[in-house]
Amino acid sequence: MLEKAFSNQYLLTNDVSQKIYHEIKGLPIIDLHSHIEASRLLENRKWDNIWSVWASTDHYVWELMRRFGVPEDKITGSAPDEEKWLAFASIVPLLIGNPLYDWLHLDLKLFFGLDEQVSANTAHKIWVATKEKLSTTPELQPRGILKAANVKVLCTTDSPLSTLEAHERLSDELSEIQILPTWRPDPLFEIGTAGWRENIHALGNVTGLDVSKFKGFIDALAKTHKYFELHGCRSSDHALEDPLLDFSNQKTIERVYVRALQGEKITEEEKARFRSVCLYLSGELNAESKWFMQLHIGAVRDYRQQLFLKLGKDSGGDVATHMNEITKGLRKFVNYFDGRLTIILYVLHPSHVYTVDTIARAFPRVYLGAPWWFMDNPFHMHNYLAELAAVDTLSLFPGMVSDSRKMLSLVSRHDLFRRVLANFLGELVQERRAHLEEAIAVASRVTYENPYHLVKEGII
Repeated sequence: MLEKAFSNQYLLTNDVSQKIYHEIKGLPIIDLHSHIEASRLLENRKWDNIWSVWASTDHYVWELMRRFGVPEDKITGSAPDEEKWLAFASIVPLLIGNPLYDWLHLDLKLFFGLDEQVSANTAHKIWVATKEKLSTTPELQPRGILKAANVKVLCTTDSPLSTLEAHERLSDELSEIQILPTWRPDPLFEIGTAGWRENIHALGNVTGLDVSKFKGFIDALAKTHKYFELHGCRSSDHALEDPLLDFSNQKTIERVYVRALQGEKITEEEKARFRSVCLYLSGELNAESKWFMQLHIGAVRDYRQQLFLKLGKDSGGDVATHMNEITKGLRKFVNYFDGRLTIILYVLHPSHVYTVDTIARAFPRVYLGAPWWFMDNPFHMHNYLAELAAVDTLSLFPGMVSDSRKMLSLVSRHDLFRRVLANFLGELVQERRAHLEEAIAVASRVTYENPYHLVKEGII
């Protein structure tokens, strides 16, 4: 007889995999990349209902609701949360195979003790049960979730313009968990785009420096970098649609910078060169501070224009591309920082996994990052791990990241990854390609030890 879906054997297809999972399931979570806001943890305010805790900030949910024709009013609009939840629940049975289906059922089981299949028929019952528990259970407040899940380090994603007041206060109020900022300067590098000049002026105001010239901009960036370092930051994070990282003549960039500040039109080539110079400068700052540098490659932002114009960024209109010249684009960058900087490369297309594996194999301080966004699912994770193990080495994998905007799924995403990892290693043992004790040791390294060393030392 088949086990019920999401039982203890979920994703674990043999006894050896279950043994490996048993050894790693309780290890602390070190999450090197999330979009959870430190201010939310500082407030520690309860959520009102299952929609607000699970879907109100999640563009993954919104995209799939739109796929099934749910009106926008019941997604990001003014409809009551219960109506939004009922609309979402009605399409959940049609999402089997998508990780949203898995995460939702895992979260309901892990945090609410509910084994219900989510559907239109069960939606109201789940709404009532979860609403009651959210109102009465301290473990379901933001800090309670992190404590219950044994999260030891959570890296947020933060603008260099941030005062980091929430992080500072949390270091006292939540001392058993490290809530560390991550320096994410992308908006300052997007020269010539809407809002860029305002961001540069804000940078000058925050740092008290004159940013009317490129030299002042560089000094202001460095000042925010040092400020983040004093607040425990261990990494910078950057989004790149296409990693054409090349050197550029700084005198030329200085002129481009001044022209852009004056409101003149900047060419696409000038924008790309400016971004590249900024990324080299970021790398230098990171190397000096012994931070690691995270590059997220391949997302084409705001691809659905109608959605962007109506709702703005991060509303569910982004796509992936395989048209990235990764080997050529990264060549000068990884060679320039060879041996001086730890670089983690996240990619969005399966074909790029192999390419980055070969680059990592050639450069001891370059690593393939966790499967993220469209590859954050059991299917791609298994192939990802198999390719990494075969081409480079699985034991140096820097660990899973949640990349999450919501607290609950931070936990289920890490648990899902640990199960896929345990099952992959269990298969190797079953095939007589590995010894059990070695598989357990590698699982422990990947799950906890490697990301821990990155946070502490900037290198695995």
